[in-house]
Amino acid sequence: MVYQVYLNWTGDQYNGREILVFPSRHYADEFYNRCITTTAPGTVNPLDDIVRYSPQFWTFTNAAAESRPFYFIESNAKDLVPTIMAARISGYDNNHATGAMPIIPNDATSNVEYVSGGAYYIRTKSTPHLYWFIQDQDHGPISLDPRKATKFQINRDDSVKPSPAPVNDRRVLERKDDVQLVALTPGGTQTIGVTGHTVSAAAASFRFAFGSFYNGDFGVDWSYTPNQLGDPALAYKVQYAGEEWELVN
Repeated sequence: MVYQVYLNWTGDQYNGREILVFPSRHYADEFYNRCITTTAPGTVNPLDDIVRYSPQFWTFTNAAAESRPFYFIESNAKDLVPTIMAARISGYDNNHATGAMPIIPNDATSNVEYVSGGAYYIRTKSTPHLYWFIQDQDHGPISLDPRKATKFQINRDDSVKPSPAPVNDRRVLERKDDVQLVALTPGGTQTIGVTGHTVSAAAASFRFAFGSFYNGDFGVDWSYTPNQLGDPALAYKVQYAGEEWELVN
């Protein structure tokens, strides 16, 4: 499966359309972050004026250089070339108006933005009726529940990086980012940590890569049912790992 982004020029109603194609959304998000953070003085062919209206609809300002995305890739993202295919398209209608092409979502979560500070429900991709849920807010473990769900805030943790976050940070979360979780419960916020291999509300939070949601670090311990209702516990980096997770609003 491929993932496409519609990149529209502003100010050109006839020719201004690009389709960017990636192996998955992860590569698209990483390319977007590269565009908006490549801003050092003297940068050749910058593309930091991209405006992201949704994960699959971006715009940028029409300029004298018509092929700005192609120039940016050549100058600043050659290492990403194997993961990007770019093509220019036309979309005239009978009146030579914009003929705007709608984006066809790839899946039910394709319009959910992954941003630091965002709050999400988290569910299994293979069995999407199972959601992360904290029943016991006093350091209780997270279970997978088909009836209830807890919302979690995801915060990027740049504390070990040498440079601070950009001013007016527009980055989206990408796989290599270190993040921390906070559960948003009726009783207030709860930091999320790991006890043994069980993920739970804890006194101290833990850092993990955002890519852990996709590479199998989190899994399900079907042998441990902390809520006595048969719902299994969430595990981290043990033999129970291997699931892929979706973030939904």
